[in-house]
Amino acid sequence: MYKPSKQTFIMEDIQEKYNHLLQQNEALRQENEELKSLLHAHGIEYKPKHAEEDNVIKVVDNKLANDLLEVLLTS
Repeated sequence: MYKPSKQTFIMEDIQEKYNHLLQQNEALRQENEELKSLLHAHGIEYKPKHAEEDNVIKVVDNKLANDLLEVLLTS
């Protein structure tokens, strides 16, 4: 009768944790896409920090940009 080794149990546990992390990552990626869509619908373009441009957020609407800047500067 085959008895799995302790190492087999450890590897299976690691695989389960890895699969769980992949699922969490996919859920976060989908949520991020939804949030970017909402921002875009309101004239705000979001780019990750590692994007080539220096600006992480680009606001297309000038009035909205000024309102956001005012909020940021007075907070």
